[in-house]
Amino acid sequence: MDFDKGNFQGRSALLAKKDSVDNRLVSIEIDASAENLDNAPLFVDGAQAGRVTVAVPSPVLNGKTLALARVNGEHASLGTELRIGEGTGAHAVVRQTPAYDPQRLKAKS
Repeated sequence: MDFDKGNFQGRSALLAKKDSVDNRLVSIEIDASAENLDNAPLFVDGAQAGRVTVAVPSPVLNGKTLALARVNGEHASLGTELRIGEGTGAHAVVRQTPAYDPQRLKAKS
């Protein structure tokens, strides 16, 4: 949410809660197939840090698996490394959103 774009209904309420939200929606890149990853738990140092909400293979990033995930605010920084599930050992990294065109050049052309 960009609070610098002017006033809108509910802006003050959102600003008041902005720093109190514990979970963040982030983009992650996963080094495993997208199959069976929806709702998979994410871990950092053995402690659960969030969950995958949806995972898909990316046609524009050479088939890498991209996903959206809800993670604890302390693990939402770009570059944070996560593990998928307790036993799979699949690796994930928090990426910039959107992951495929960060400057949105395709939309502007």
